[in-house]
Amino acid sequence: MNYALLTLLAFSACCSIGACASSTISLSSLRLVQSSDFSGRLVTKLSPAITGNALAVLPNRELIRVEFTASADLRKIAKHGDKIVFLHSYFCDRGDNYAGLGGPAVYVEAADTNAERSVNGFDGRYVFFLDVTHKAHPTSIPPEQGFDLSVKSEDICFYVTAHGALITTYRSSVARIPKAAIDQEFGAKASR
Repeated sequence: MNYALLTLLAFSACCSIGACASSTISLSSLRLVQSSDFSGRLVTKLSPAITGNALAVLPNRELIRVEFTASADLRKIAKHGDKIVFLHSYFCDRGDNYAGLGGPAVYVEAADTNAERSVNGFDGRYVFFLDVTHKAHPTSIPPEQGFDLSVKSEDICFYVTAHGALITTYRSSVARIPKAAIDQEFGAKASR
């Protein structure tokens, strides 16, 4: 077999599992919300297999709703071969070994669940939720530090992965939520 044919076969196999998808993601917006403000009608999880729903956990609590864009169609990746799409979030200066700052679920607006990606249709916007506060759990593995973003904010990094049965088939770039944007949101809340 010649080299060009092997390269073509490898590329085809890679793309068929989603790993060749463009991986750029970027922050669009964020805002403070109450977990009771959203129901399943407004946002839909890409991967229903992810347990835990940031929107359904009682008691009612404050969350940061983060909207981001992705150059890859994460809906298509999630549907192809029963992939599970995960959101990873962490404080940028602490590294990716810190426990997540919110649930791992990625959402789309319910109206966009089945929309075609086009100029007039779905525009590649996704949503996830961050906790504003989290109690410390020093005995968990890894130990989880507590935080309160309304008192002390930090830059938050996030990225998306998709996993099949045995391998990671997609990994996005890392995007950043600047500390200043979080501070601005809490300042806007205080002036409301």
